[in-house]
Amino acid sequence: MTPLPDDPRRPWTVDIHFEGAREVAGVQEAQVRIEHTGMYHLWFITCDASLAQASVEGWSAWKNPNGYLPGMMAPNLPFFRAASAAYVALSLAWLAACALAWRHVMPLQHCISAVLLLGMAEMCAWYVDYDTFNQSGFRPYAVTVLAVLFGAVRKTLSRMLLLVAAMGFGIVRPTLGDTKFRVLALGAAYFAATCGLDVATHVGTVDDLSRGARMFLVVPVAGLDAVFILWTFTALSGTLAVLSARKAAAPKLELYRRFTNALAAAVVVSITWIGYETWFKITDAHNAHWRSDWVTVAFWHILSFALIAALCATWLPADAVAQFVRSSGEELPGSPAGAEGEEAGGRVFALEEEEPRTHKAS
Repeated sequence: MTPLPDDPRRPWTVDIHFEGAREVAGVQEAQVRIEHTGMYHLWFITCDASLAQASVEGWSAWKNPNGYLPGMMAPNLPFFRAASAAYVALSLAWLAACALAWRHVMPLQHCISAVLLLGMAEMCAWYVDYDTFNQSGFRPYAVTVLAVLFGAVRKTLSRMLLLVAAMGFGIVRPTLGDTKFRVLALGAAYFAATCGLDVATHVGTVDDLSRGARMFLVVPVAGLDAVFILWTFTALSGTLAVLSARKAAAPKLELYRRFTNALAAAVVVSITWIGYETWFKITDAHNAHWRSDWVTVAFWHILSFALIAALCATWLPADAVAQFVRSSGEELPGSPAGAEGEEAGGRVFALEEEEPRTHKAS
């Protein structure tokens, strides 16, 4: 232990001696009452060079005034409680909007519902994980694995959702054609990479991974994230070009401009935060700023929630949005002319509101 400099017990020690030819030595359970908040370390030190190969077995329990959660993790408990409530509220509002406009719900909006429900399940699972850890002193293995899987699926589907939305699925084009297989392949690769990182970070562990292990697992996730971002903005550029070329596409063009602005702002904020997080980790090698360490993870959950909320606001089920999906015979650039009604033709949805029909009396 390393108490404050003015503590007369500094440092607090327990000596273990081998008696005679015995090869096993132990110490009875001991308790230390810590009076001051701070970062404390438990060291096992071998003073005799002949015992350099000795192994140590045992356990240590650390308890704070509010429970067993380590100080670096303690803020996660109220954060995930609030995040769970936020996802529940947004999910209920979204499902109510879908129920009121159930005749006009599009496949893209079903995808948004799935991401919302996964996010709610993930936040609730993390809350149960940290609450159980705080009360018992042990991380619940099954709950942690469940939270990690929910998180991996939610992050994968949310990136795929942004990508297919940028391609115009559900608003500009009815299907993705052969592109869907590439989207699914990228999603599967991202799921495997992020699942490996999250399992190594959370399941059965308390402290952070070593820098080498973290770099080995983070690089694939970061690379696939970059592919998602580049592909999404490339698809957005193509969709905006198609809409800009048609005078009657003003409602859709405005919708996609708002979506592009929100996505661009999220990317800029993400890059800025990555720079800050890198600086934070480099300059805090000894966890001197342990009180604010939880923010580096919480930020990404907040950003994900903000993005899904923006998607909900942009694709809110309503008659005005439903009018976008009435088909016409227009083609995307490069699609076969006159292939009306064929999925392979890449036919886009209506770019203008359908004229009211008039019926003559017979």
